[in-house]
Amino acid sequence: MNLRIVGQSIERVSFDYAVTVLTDGGAEIRIETAFSLRAPSGESVVVDPSQPGRATELMTSLLHNMITGAEVNEESGTLVLDLMNGTRLEVGPSKSYEAWTFTGECGLKAVARPGGGVSTWTPDL
Repeated sequence: MNLRIVGQSIERVSFDYAVTVLTDGGAEIRIETAFSLRAPSGESVVVDPSQPGRATELMTSLLHNMITGAEVNEESGTLVLDLMNGTRLEVGPSKSYEAWTFTGECGLKAVARPGGGVSTWTPDL
């Protein structure tokens, strides 16, 4: 599934008990489970949204980077974002929880289902 946000830039990253990423095109990605973040240097860290610690520095380095890839594997529920600076963010499915939610243009919504897979909603146009 193509999220149709390639070419948009990350405008805001916020932390509470989740990590929320907002783009300049109005898309929102909310990540509620641990995920992998690979820096341009090749360093990879696991980010726990409830205790981001050192990862906050890496996450804020995403600001103003253009998204060059944004795909969801509908079978597994894995979300992958690639950025122009070489960073890759990957969120796998959770056994018990909705790992991530995406809200995009025109009301498109996608949610990772517990155990894998993706549910999507599109607006009545």
